[in-house]
Order: sequence, then C-alpha cells, then structure tokens
Amino acid sequence: MSRDRDGGPSPFPVAVRPPGVAPGAPGAGGERRARVRDLGGLLGVVAAAGGLAAVLAVLAGAVGWGLAVRSLAALAVLAVVHGGLVALAAPRVGTAVRIVLSVVLGLATAGIAVWLSGVVDWFALRWFVAAAPALAWLHPSARAAWWPGAAAGDWRDRIGHHGPALWGLAVAWALAARALAGYYSPVGDGGPFRQFYVDLPWHIALTAEALDRAPTVYPWIPDVGIGYSWLFFGTLGLLGNLSGATAAQLVLSVGPALLALVVPAALVACTWVAGRSRLAAGLAPVVFSLARAPLFGHTEGVQITPQWVLINRDATNAMVLAVVLLLVVRRQHTAGRAEPARRPAAAPFLLVVFLIAFAAAGSRGGAVVPILGAAGLSWLLSLRNGDERRDTTWSLSVIGLAVVCATVAVTRSSGSFRVDPLSFLPVQVAAWGPIPVATLASLVVMLAMTGAVALVGRWLPPARPAVPVLAGAALAGIVGLTLFGHPSFSQLYFFHAGWPVIVVGLALVLAVAVGALGPLVLLVLAVGVLAAQVLLDPPDLLPPTPWPIRLAVVAVLALLVIGGLTAALARVHGWRRTTALTLPVLLLALQPWALPEVVHPAAVVTAAPTQGSVSDGQLALLAELRERSDPDDLVATNKHCLGGTVATGTCDARWFTVAAFAERRVLVEGWSYDYTWTSSGNDNLEPYWDPALLRANDGFIADPGPATCRVLRDAGVRWIFVDHREPWSPRIADFAEPVGAVEDASLYRLDEECA
Repeated sequence: MSRDRDGGPSPFPVAVRPPGVAPGAPGAGGERRARVRDLGGLLGVVAAAGGLAAVLAVLAGAVGWGLAVRSLAALAVLAVVHGGLVALAAPRVGTAVRIVLSVVLGLATAGIAVWLSGVVDWFALRWFVAAAPALAWLHPSARAAWWPGAAAGDWRDRIGHHGPALWGLAVAWALAARALAGYYSPVGDGGPFRQFYVDLPWHIALTAEALDRAPTVYPWIPDVGIGYSWLFFGTLGLLGNLSGATAAQLVLSVGPALLALVVPAALVACTWVAGRSRLAAGLAPVVFSLARAPLFGHTEGVQITPQWVLINRDATNAMVLAVVLLLVVRRQHTAGRAEPARRPAAAPFLLVVFLIAFAAAGSRGGAVVPILGAAGLSWLLSLRNGDERRDTTWSLSVIGLAVVCATVAVTRSSGSFRVDPLSFLPVQVAAWGPIPVATLASLVVMLAMTGAVALVGRWLPPARPAVPVLAGAALAGIVGLTLFGHPSFSQLYFFHAGWPVIVVGLALVLAVAVGALGPLVLLVLAVGVLAAQVLLDPPDLLPPTPWPIRLAVVAVLALLVIGGLTAALARVHGWRRTTALTLPVLLLALQPWALPEVVHPAAVVTAAPTQGSVSDGQLALLAELRERSDPDDLVATNKHCLGGTVATGTCDARWFTVAAFAERRVLVEGWSYDYTWTSSGNDNLEPYWDPALLRANDGFIADPGPATCRVLRDAGVRWIFVDHREPWSPRIADFAEPVGAVEDASLYRLDEECA
C-alpha cells in the first residue's frame, strides 16, 4: 500500500490477485497471457511427468520395472483408501493437496497398523487397521469433495494456474533422480565385498521385523522388546507386504525413491495452502533441493539435505509438513476464510492430525519438537479469540496426546531429549578460542530466517493465518537443536524436521520479493549465493587464502555488487520497500548451496574384506536362508562385532547383518541400538548382558558339543549361520545338516535331537 517511492504507511506490497484471475486488463493482452499461462501449465505437466518417470527409471534400474511399478501402485492404494477421510478433514483444499495429504496419511496409518499388529501379536491385524479409513468413503461429503462436478471449472485453467508448482516438482524430481542414481550405483574400487553405512543394516533389520512378523522385539537381540523411533519401518513393512519387496530393497531402493517423490509434493502443497502463491509453490521444492541449511561447519555429512539419504527423516519431513498444512487450514477456517458449507468437521480433522502426529513422533524423535511448536505458538497467539482459542486448544491437545502416546507405546525411550546445549556443531570454520563461532553464527542465521518467515504475513496477507504455524515449527526446531543432545552429529535431527517449514516460509518471502521488485531481485540472490559459496566452500580454481582474508575480500565485492543492484531497484520501487524485501532474500543466500549428491553412500564396494564388510557370497547365502526358513525361525550366528572382539572387551556391537538380510530373528547378533527406558542404546562397547548365553552360542560354533547344542535347541534355534572370519569348527555338521556354503560362510539346519 505504497503511495510513492518512499512514502505511505507501509513499505510492503499488499495487493493480492484473487486465484484464477489473470493479471492485467481484460482484452486481447489478457487473453494472450492466459494462453501463455495455459501452455506453461501443460508443459509443466509434461515436465513433471518426465521427472516422475526419471525417478521411476532410476528405481527400476535398481530393482526392476515390476517392483518399481508395484511400489508406486502400493502408495496409490494407500492414498485411495485414505482419500475419503482426508476429504472429511479438509474439504476446502484442492484436489492435488488432498492427494498429497492422502499419501502422507496412508504412510502414517500403515506404520500404526503394523505397530498394532505387534501389540496384539497378530500379523493379520495390520490389514484391518490399514483398511479401516476406507469406511469414510461411505459418507456422502467424502465422495462429493472428490467429484465436485461442474463447479470444478475448466481443467486447463487449473493446470495453467498451477504451472509454476508443476515446474518446481519437475526440477526437484529430476534432481532427486540424479542423486538416487548416485546412491544406487556402486562406490569404491570394485570387488565382492560391501561395507554398508553403519545404520543401514539396522534399518533393514527393523524393516524385516515389520515385514515378516508382528513386531515385538529387536530381531538382533530378541530378548529385548522393540522400542526406539521405528514406526516408519513399520510403514515400509506394509509397503513390502503390498509390493513384494524385500526389507533390503525397501530400505536401500524403494523407500528413498518414493519419498523423493512425496517430500517435494508435500512442500508444494504446504506452500500453496500457506500463502496462495503460485510462484512460491514452485520455488519451495527447488530451494529445498539445492539449499543445505545454515550449518557452518566443514565436516562431511553436516548438512541437511536430500544429499544424505535418510528415509525416516524424509518420511517425518513429509508428516510434519502435513501437520503444518492441516493446522494452517484450521486457522484459515477460524479466521473466517472458509465458506460455512466447506468448513472441515472437527472430529475427522482431529483424527487425521492425531494419526499423522503419532506416526511422526513414533518414527523420529526430532519430529516431536516442530509439531509441538507449530501447535503451541498458534495456541498462544489465539488466547484473545474465543473461537480460535477453542480450535487451537483442541489441536494442541491432540498433538500433545499423540506425542505422549507414541513415546510411551512405541519409542519407549526419552533418550533423544537429553539436554546438552550447543553441542550440535563442535567443528568450526574458524577456531577462535573456546567460543563456538560456527555454532553461534549458524543459530543467528537460523533465527533471522525464522524472523523473516514471521514477517511474511505483513507482505502477503493470505499467509497471515499460516505465520504462527510456520514460525512456531521453525523456532521449535531451532530450540530443539540448541538444547538437546545426541551422539555424534545426530543432534541435527532436531532441526531436520523444522528446515522444510523454514523453506516454505522463505519461498513465500522470495515470491513476494519477485512480485514486488521484479526478476532483478533474483540476481541479488544469485550474488549472495555465490558469495556464500566462495566463503564457505571455495572452488579449487581459487588460490588458497586464510579465512579472514577471504571473508574481507568476499564481503567487499559482494557489498559493492549487491549495493549497485539494490540502488537500481530503489530508483523504481523506493528505498524502504527495496530494503525491506532484499534483506530477507539475502538471508536465504546465507547457507551452503549445491546440486543434490550422496554424502554417505549405501555401501562401498571393495576388493579386499574388512571386519565390517559383507561378501556377495554371504549375501547370497543369507538370501537362501530367507527362502528356506519360516519368518518365525530363530538363527544363531558367531559374528557380533562391527569392530574389535568380544574377548578383548572392544566389541563394537553394531552388527545386524543376519537379522537384516536373512530377515530372521537371531539368538544373539549385535546388541547395540537397544533403545529402552533403561538403555540409551548408544554404548556400542557395552558387553552383552547374558554372558552365559553368549558363551554357549559362540562355544557351540567354535567347539560343538551336545551341551551347547541343547542350549541353542532349547532356545528355539533352527538355523546356524557361520561367518568364517570368527572361530568355528566344521564339526558343526555332527549336530546340524549342512545346507549351503561359500568361501567365507556356511549355513546349517540344527538337528532337533542334537545328533
């Protein structure tokens, strides 16, 4: 509402065009612009289909076209089953947004269904729970929301209207396909041995427990009830039941590909609902794909990404975005923006919020803080408004209940919330004494970005109901990152779930700046990005220089160029408006930027074995064990350590290979990562708590005898998988039937009479 370049009550643009109204005056010019817009939308459909096909092609290269198509079909089935309930919970959102919500709700309910099947120890229960939301289709309002008839308008107009979002999805999916191709490709010098990233066999074993059985225990130590944030691996288990994928395929290939499709779509949906900005909806997935968040350290892996493939993080990112989207929709309703006939019913809305929040909290502890922050800040700011206070109180109560229930019933551990302030980034860009410069600088930029998100409602009135939700989630993620600790750099998990929400807000800021100042503001952003890159990660072409000198040179040059561009913009738009909008845009630049890449490959392939490697022969033998055995069969093995030995007390007990790739429970394999109320699960050198059982297990394989054989038989062991790197004796054949063997491993079926 600016009357001249420097005057007026506000420097911010407030003119917002109603959705579907073409810019400019009616007539030939408006018609031409409408045709161009429609053509851009149709091309966007083609581009988005190409991006989708690229991801599927990469997945098919890893698992085959049959499984790739079945996996996508399984996701579609979950979406269809939950579409009716989503329509009752959010009837006024568009069809595309409902599809995204249905997919995310389907993933959430799948995990809950598998968890409940473990609670009652009945495998088939998962099918009843997963299918139950389909009953919502019996309600006439659910069907009417999906088939609105003539009121839907012209499909070409809708596609043209959302052309930028389609192009944003196309770019994000194409970049994801590129990253996945690198993730699936072998890394290393070639050979028959694979060194998996340490957490992946653990994730595969959890998925196997959910895929093959009603999950009740950790499969690598079945004397401990399952806990930890494992619910998403239950989701993978149900997807595997629907598609026929193995646990390894789900974790290593199918899960990353499906979530590479879902997360950008969730970003688009959340951004559109929050601000009704077509440009912002297109920018959000692109920014998320290229930006790595303001974490100013130089240690590999200290990034937020798609660069570091973490499927449970990606799943909870989608769930947090869905919760944020639903809370925004509810605030829009209470702000009077929803038509009375289209207001979401309270019960379906609260049920959907509960299910997604429960699944998020049960899938990753880091997701708890942002969803509580989103609901909590909305509640605090609604205390003066009766209707709004009632709605936000219900939302906060339901989310709080979901978090408590997931913590008590699923994770059974509060270890993720150990207080350890400012521990998240001990590695500094510049080591200036005891002051954690990089940590503090990261926090300052994160808080400044959150401040820009909090101000977006002044610049874009349709986004005002969304501001408390977005800012609350972002601020809570930063607080969690600052206060809570976790082993290694994993405390970054508390910011992972908040970062996509910040990207939503920053995309709205950038779209407002482009709309108000023109495309030239993108050049300001480009200069800022270039300066940040030279400062944080200088290219090899530049001569090496001390960091303070590089800082001074980059700052001077960037200020000169940005100052000139800002002056040019100010001549047209006024200094107040230009400054108010270019500063938040420059905040967006203050982070590392790069094309998506895989920082931690799934496996490194080597020609020589190591203590932590698995040979192709062993993987084939484990696959044979999976085919020959029943899901409830118990296996004994003699390898327990990723590194070190049991005898010397140096065993790193993060070894889960048999439980992962055979998909069977193991009497004693590794015994780390046993998160419970009494165990943090992180003391990897802690000895096994039942040394007599461990001695009998290893003693039978190293020096077989009737006594130790009976111990294993009485414990329920049916199979023996022998790793030849550990002590073993071929006399096992006196007590067990040889089934298969490779150079470095052998497989036996234990005789029931130990004879």
